[in-house]
Amino acid sequence: MTAINIFNKRHYAKRDHPDSHTFYCGRRMRDLAGSPLANPFKITKSLNRRSVLYLYERHFNKIVNGDDVATLLRREFMQALADIILVYEQGIDVDLLCWCTPDANGNSVPCHCDMIRDYVLKVTTL
Repeated sequence: MTAINIFNKRHYAKRDHPDSHTFYCGRRMRDLAGSPLANPFKITKSLNRRSVLYLYERHFNKIVNGDDVATLLRREFMQALADIILVYEQGIDVDLLCWCTPDANGNSVPCHCDMIRDYVLKVTTL
């Protein structure tokens, strides 16, 4: 059965997942291009994980529904989702990479990639 997995970029080794297709879904880093699917809301002293995930969910839904978002942002975001959907519908496992989960203690934590995975599973025919 085809799967969509979520991994922490810091600990991910492609050699351990040779049969899957990898999509980085995080923000721009020094030597790493950011993804249109990245969560633009950062955890800070005033915004906890729950808050930034709530904000991302609103952001995600606005883009997917075409509500009041810049055309270029929507096009890049939807193309990134379409790329994931295409690979998944071909029966290839998908690995979504970000910096959230698992956390430093090895615990699974909620992540914006959960929303991406849930959306792909909802709209695909597999």
